[in-house]
Amino acid sequence: MARLSHLLQRDRLGREITLTLLLKIVAIAAIWYLFFSEPVDDGLSDHAVAGALLGAASTAGAEQTEFHSTIEGETP
Repeated sequence: MARLSHLLQRDRLGREITLTLLLKIVAIAAIWYLFFSEPVDDGLSDHAVAGALLGAASTAGAEQTEFHSTIEGETP
């Protein structure tokens, strides 16, 4: 009798773990779909996104462009 209750308890634990893992997979898939799937606006460029995220700090991008140009051997 003790063996049967032990087997039933292990079976219940296995179902609980399986259900928890399935729920986690569904939650991760939903989060990915909502936040990390393809962007809605195909016209977004890297500079437009950086400007939206950084706001006023995005004006420093021109200075960085000049810096990269001088590194590559071009004159600003």
